[in-house]
Amino acid sequence: MRFVFAWLVVAALLSALAAAEAKSAHLSTGAIVAFGALYAAILASGVSTSTALRALRTGRVVVGTLGPRWGVWRQALVPVALASSLAAGLAFVVDSSGRPAFSVLLSSSWAAVIVARLSVRVPSSVVPIQRTAWRWLVVEGALPAALVAGVVGVVVGVVRFGSVATVSPGALSRTLAGTCLCYLLLGLSGFTKAFHERKAGVVVVAQGPPPSLPGPVFVGLGIAAVVAVLGPWVLPSIPGPQVWMIKGAVGVVVGGTLSLLGALAGRRAAVPPAS
Repeated sequence: MRFVFAWLVVAALLSALAAAEAKSAHLSTGAIVAFGALYAAILASGVSTSTALRALRTGRVVVGTLGPRWGVWRQALVPVALASSLAAGLAFVVDSSGRPAFSVLLSSSWAAVIVARLSVRVPSSVVPIQRTAWRWLVVEGALPAALVAGVVGVVVGVVRFGSVATVSPGALSRTLAGTCLCYLLLGLSGFTKAFHERKAGVVVVAQGPPPSLPGPVFVGLGIAAVVAVLGPWVLPSIPGPQVWMIKGAVGVVVGGTLSLLGALAGRRAAVPPAS
């Protein structure tokens, strides 16, 4: 129950932030519905993958020769499809009734969390999978995180700055620094995924020990600090309708990088050093 409550709190915070941006941008019903479906897909993916990893952590998944092959993203396909479809329909109905944007997004996000939790199915017995470090850490880890961060960056950029004539260097620096801080969560989720999959033995990686690189928290805080301090001095003023390109690029690069650094740290933590 605490697990679901935590995700409901996350959904409420995301809805509050998105509603504030939607109010300033005067979004249409279609845009709000799209926003609700996007947030629902992200939340459903988070709920599904964290449910699967929680099952690994608590020992509810047995690794053996019976059952399906392990795949954390496979657990998210059905919940994401159901949650985003339900959230889009619910957002349309609630918005059409004249409710504030926060009510629309909150109801659709909460519905997404509940539907995802009810529909995710984690097998009790799985067969481990063989992976190269590249496929496991990058293709199945950092790349999906980078794509999600990029899409969210594009959407937020369009909603927040699409109707603004010009964005000053200070405003651009602040929004990019805040974006980098938010992507620290991707670093933490990358760590959690790699650590529990490797520790439980559901992923077998043949390569040697991973390189010793800085963790995602240190790097993310450093990037945010540099952008916040130096951005007003080096960044130009740009047209508001072009901000989405910068937000999307920062999401892909920074979000993907922090996710990869977190995964590398999680793999190192899961494998005891050689004696």
